[in-house]
Amino acid sequence: MKGRFAKIAYGVGNLGQALVMMLFVGAANSGITLVRDIVLSDVIDEDELRTGRRREGSYFGVNAFIERLVMVLIGGSSSLVLGLSGYAAGLTIQPPSVALGIRLGMGLLPVVALAVFLVAMRYYPLGKEQVVALKETLDALHREKAEQLMIRGGQEL
Repeated sequence: MKGRFAKIAYGVGNLGQALVMMLFVGAANSGITLVRDIVLSDVIDEDELRTGRRREGSYFGVNAFIERLVMVLIGGSSSLVLGLSGYAAGLTIQPPSVALGIRLGMGLLPVVALAVFLVAMRYYPLGKEQVVALKETLDALHREKAEQLMIRGGQEL
């Protein structure tokens, strides 16, 4: 059964090939996940400089909403791919088009999502130099705020 799943899902014929494919898919997924969190923290820092307020709760709330929405879209796209490929729940042996549909759904849809991500990152306005300058400015601002709090705290005592 495991070998049959690997052949259907990735077009591989043995466990070793399946593990290599999972390694590549996992590496790509972890990279996107890591970049997403780093970019989000840079956006939050840039927003603080613009507005003077920390609003990471709002940003993480919107991020959580988008993640949930994507989960719904993934479920819908899976159902759409299976339906278009001719999958029938009652059949023991599915038509060959189902295997092709699953392969395309597992390969083509993530590639399209990756392409959208890469295009979005192409237009991301904060480059390395901007982020370094942003961090330095924020560090100076936070030190200044901490000093003001310490002065106020000393006066109130």
